[in-house]
Amino acid sequence: MSVACFVAADLSRVRLRGDGADAAWRRPNHDRQEGEPVVAYAQRLARDAAEFVDRSMGRGRRLGPVVVGVEGAICARVSAPGAAPDVVAAALAQREHEWAAGVATVQALAPARARGADRAGRVFTALEQPDAVIRLFLDELDRRGWSPPAVLSLWHALALDAPTGAGVSAEVIEHEGAIVWAWARDSWLVAGGQARAESDHGGSAPPAQPAGARRVALDWLAWAAQLGTTPQSVRIRGPRAEAIASAVTAAFADARVESSASDDALARALDAAVSASPDPADGRGCLCDLSNRPGRAHRRLGVWAAAAVLLAALAIGAWGHRQRRFAADARALAASIGADIRDRVARIDPRLADDPSPDRALASVLAQERDQHKPVEPPPAPMPIRAELARLAGALAAVVADAEDANAQMIKIDELLGESNVSVPDFATGEAIIERLSETPGAMRWTGSFLGAPPTTQRLQGVWVEDGS
Repeated sequence: MSVACFVAADLSRVRLRGDGADAAWRRPNHDRQEGEPVVAYAQRLARDAAEFVDRSMGRGRRLGPVVVGVEGAICARVSAPGAAPDVVAAALAQREHEWAAGVATVQALAPARARGADRAGRVFTALEQPDAVIRLFLDELDRRGWSPPAVLSLWHALALDAPTGAGVSAEVIEHEGAIVWAWARDSWLVAGGQARAESDHGGSAPPAQPAGARRVALDWLAWAAQLGTTPQSVRIRGPRAEAIASAVTAAFADARVESSASDDALARALDAAVSASPDPADGRGCLCDLSNRPGRAHRRLGVWAAAAVLLAALAIGAWGHRQRRFAADARALAASIGADIRDRVARIDPRLADDPSPDRALASVLAQERDQHKPVEPPPAPMPIRAELARLAGALAAVVADAEDANAQMIKIDELLGESNVSVPDFATGEAIIERLSETPGAMRWTGSFLGAPPTTQRLQGVWVEDGS
């Protein structure tokens, strides 16, 4: 279990509660040394408070959320074009009255990653929490190895203790002479405020009903008018809880008011904060800037990231050096090959040795020489004229020998075609000649035509064929 840490906004008080621990520390009165600068005094105060936390935590405990007192803090409605912290801070600076001076956390009570209507130009509930010395305190805790998971204002802590699912509810405590209150919806802070429990009563005994109670009732009426809602339930804790409840009931008669007298009203708020795990980007649940403040783990991560970048740079440098050596070796090899090519080309043709690309120049010269001295091509093979003449003569002899009135009148065969005129007594003799030529293989394809009725002349024509069939 973790331990919640309450710290006053001016580091005047520190309290640890949770996991069986309940220890408190107060700043000594008049402990600022004469002539001590304000910054040095704040740093010393932060160290003293952090040392108290370090001593009191002991071993085996885990630091929970840090709850910051709301002394000097302000919660009010402001008109801004967006919920970003810088935009809200600029809108706050334009208000008529002066807001808290010095370093402060400024945020809207809305998710930082909200979209649509939540981010549009509207009226927001804004919170400003003085945190100059709180930042010093967190840094001192971080140096001692303590990193809180979240930083809350006392208003946020009160909201965590509010009931859920009951609309808007109010939590009120009387603490260190002030009445601190918070409106919440489902444990999200809606609005917050505080008032001095007593006004100046001239040294007489404080009244039964704190003057601040009436101020709280008036503030609630103003908030109800701005938010358009009122708290459904009110829970009040403190030494004079009943008196404060009567003032609230007079103004909000419809609210369910519970009061319990307690001399330690802060304890329950710290108990509720112990197990809290708010979204560090949601202003309704914590102080976002302080919750996301870089710590020892972030610095360690930065060191490791820098070391990784350095190693990567060294690796890239070594790789680059190696590639540079490879490039130098490649250039040397290319120069050696180039010199060898020039030497060989010079032995063939000294005129080409100084050419930028001697190998290409030599290839061009060789191509020109080949074009000028082409080899003699053999003549094409002659046509088989004699063989085809013998084929035709054999066919005519075989047919004419059987026909008494058949004879060859003309035979002509050259490289282009073949011709022959044959006297035949009838068509059957002419067809027999064509059939005989078809049965005999040769290099010409022969066809025949008759010039009249029988007895007649048959004209034979032959053409050369490539396949010799």
